[in-house]
Amino acid sequence: MENKTEKLPDGRSGAIWFSTDEIESLKVGLTVSVWTTKIEESYPAQAVAEKIEINE
Repeated sequence: MENKTEKLPDGRSGAIWFSTDEIESLKVGLTVSVWTTKIEESYPAQAVAEKIEINE
């Protein structure tokens, strides 16, 4: 997921890499809401998606 509106202090876009086993229902270009409990501080940040909801 890349945040296209907010930039990091060094000019890069904010980005998080989510891992999930629910890959069949997801496609490039979908807008989703993601719930997680922990985000690793790397670039891009990394997290396990606890819940994914596809937004209409």
